[in-house]
Order: sequence, then C-alpha cells, then structure tokens
Amino acid sequence: MSRLLPTRSEWRTLFDSLTRNEKIAFFIFLIIAWTSINAILARVDRDMSKEMPANGGSITEGIVGIPRFINPLIAISDVDRDIARIVYAGLIKPDGNGGFTPELAERYEIAEDGLTYTFWLREGLRWHDGENLTTKDIEFTINLAKNPAIRSHRLAHWEGVDVEIKSDNEIIFRLKRPYAPFLGNATIGIMPSHLWREIEPEAFPLSTLNTQPIGSGPFRIDEVTKNDRGVITAFNLKRFKGYLPQSSYLDSILFYFYTTETALRTAVENNYVDVASVDHAWNISAKSVVHEMSLPRVVGVFFNQDAYTPLRDPALREALNMAVDRNRIIREILGGRATATSLPIPPGAFAHAQNLEQTKYDVDAAKALLAKANYKDTNGDGIIEKSDGKKST
Repeated sequence: MSRLLPTRSEWRTLFDSLTRNEKIAFFIFLIIAWTSINAILARVDRDMSKEMPANGGSITEGIVGIPRFINPLIAISDVDRDIARIVYAGLIKPDGNGGFTPELAERYEIAEDGLTYTFWLREGLRWHDGENLTTKDIEFTINLAKNPAIRSHRLAHWEGVDVEIKSDNEIIFRLKRPYAPFLGNATIGIMPSHLWREIEPEAFPLSTLNTQPIGSGPFRIDEVTKNDRGVITAFNLKRFKGYLPQSSYLDSILFYFYTTETALRTAVENNYVDVASVDHAWNISAKSVVHEMSLPRVVGVFFNQDAYTPLRDPALREALNMAVDRNRIIREILGGRATATSLPIPPGAFAHAQNLEQTKYDVDAAKALLAKANYKDTNGDGIIEKSDGKKST
C-alpha cells in the first residue's frame, strides 16, 4: 500500500533543506493557520451552538415578611403571593413578555365571540402528594373564589362566570359578555379539592395548609423552620419532579424571612443570602450583581366622579391629566425607575393600548382647555372657577 504522507525523517530532511528566511516564513504561516482555524471554530461554535441551563444547584433568598397564607385565594402579602406562585400552578402562566403560556393546560381556545374559553389539561398531572389533578380541582378552586364567605380578592375575577366540566381533562368557562383581560384570570393557582373540601370557609385562614401547602407547582415545601415562639423563619423548597411539561433546573430554594428591611440588608451585606429584592434607594455594594425588572404595578390618581360631581366634566378631567408632570414625579420620587402612563393597564401587559396613551405634560394647553370650558379666575386669587349660577367649582 502506497503512503500518502511523508515519514518523520522525510519531514526532517525537508525542513533542514529550508533557508533561514524560509523557516521563519514557515513558522509564521503555521501561526497564522493555527489562529485562523481556531477563530473559524470559535465562530462556528458561537453561531451553531446554544447555551443551555444545567440541572442542579440551589439558591438562598431573603424576604421581608412572615408567610401566613400561602394560598392563591387569600394571600395578602408579597411573601404569601411570591411563594404561592411557585408552590401552586395555574392553567396558564405569564410568559415574561406580556403574554401567557400554558402551564397545567396543554392548550386552550377562545371562541370568536369572546364568551367561551376552553382548556385542555396535560396528561399525567399530579399534586405534590401524588394524587391526580383533574378538572374537578379546577372547578372546585373557581367555586371557592366565587364564594363570598372565603373573602377572596379573586371573587370579582370569576363572578358571573359559568364553569362546565366536559371530562377529566377538558373544562369550559362561559362569560355573560366579552371581557378582554379575562384570560389573565386563568393564572389563578389551582387548589387540591381532596385536601380542602372538608374545610369550612370560615376556617380557611386557620388551616395549617396555609403554611404547609400542597400544590402542583414547580417546587414543593420540604421543611419548615420556626423559632422558639413558633414563628416561621425559613422554608426549604425542593424541586417537584412531577411538574409538567418539565421540572425546574434548580434542586432547591431556601427562603429566609426577616421582619425588617434593616435585617434583610444585614443578611445581604454579610452574604447570608444569595438573592434579595431590595429598594432602589439602597446603596448596593459594588460586589453585588444588580438586576432591575419592571413590575406590572400602577400608581396613580383615579377620579371619583360619584364622590365629587364636578369631576364629571370631561374638560376638567382632561385638563388635570395634562397638568400632571408624570416624568418629573418619576425622576424626583422614584429615581427614574418607572414608566409614565395615563392608562389603568400598564405598559408591558398584554391588554395595554399604546395608541390611547396621553402622557403629554402641557400646562398652557390645560389652561386653554379650561378657559374654553368657561373656567375663570373671577376674583383674582389665582384659582379658576366655574359657576352654574348656584355653586362654583
């Protein structure tokens, strides 16, 4: 068999036959070729490969507050709501981009008239205790939310909505009239009927299931730590391997609960916790990594036209809207960490109507609008008024 490549001795003879300049040129060529090949391979790796999260690990988070009602129907604090979101699961969940993605549901359909919402559950859903999760649990949870005796903040979301079970995996919600934001109500955490159905509504706040809940979310409560007064100081949550369509990458989350911002700050500065949600006014250590995120929260003034009848005048409401310098409030009070809006549904939410925004600050235009509506400074005191012959506004 003939050889295709020279032997080692032949290579040595060839190299020895080169002049000094040819040897230098040869080495330069090798360096350039080696660098080019590595650059090409790195480019291919960057363009063709995809970075994937690794399984395993844990995280420790510090929170201000003590959990009392880890219950999607009666959660009253940020602590309760935050933990309930990962212990319980809804039919759908936020996708992080202002929309929704299926969670317990495999898919859903909305009728063209906007009155019927149909959900199909994934196969093989389980509770943290191993029991089957079916549409009966969905119906049970919605009926609890609609029960005034529970005093759930979810009552208004489901009032007037009819629920029909078609099978263990199919459920239908029927509305009396179209309501665009209704889909967001399907994020409600579903509760296990086999554990809660024997508990009277009046006893809901007293149940130990509020602090040792059984859900179907990505994490289950594994251990509860209390101090000598019986107050919860820590939760250890473990990954729920039965969570669908895929269990969490993290193995566990350890929550430490603090009674004050000062105590949490001390924990952060001494590296007792890995993560904490902190106020923007904190002077964060340079060693910390800070991630900022937008929250779907609206802070505003809403005109109560029933309590103060002059506010029924659309010209007055529009003028007041134009005379508010939202950006100055954001800049001076919130350190620039907010977005101006004139609408009750904030930017980033799926139902936000950007084309209806009216955030322009124009005091002169507001004064002109009021003047056109017969508001005048009749006595020179700097306050404009409008009189209907009986009363002045």
